[in-house]
Amino acid sequence: MAITDITLTRITDPVLLKKLAGMRQFHGIPDELLFKLAHHVTFCKIPDRWVAIYLIVENGLPIPVVEPPYDKFQR
Repeated sequence: MAITDITLTRITDPVLLKKLAGMRQFHGIPDELLFKLAHHVTFCKIPDRWVAIYLIVENGLPIPVVEPPYDKFQR
């Protein structure tokens, strides 16, 4: 797997932050799991959630599926 971008500085571009925040597939995934996935590609310490998501998207890493919490009262 090729690493296309390993910029590990915090993302401050408001347009890019809005784009990353709008990616609903990452909403239920804990930060620690995102850091582990991004670390798997870079072998570097990931500074924050947005850098992790950016690295995952740019490098085509598979996104884990997080099941919604079970609601025993829902029928």
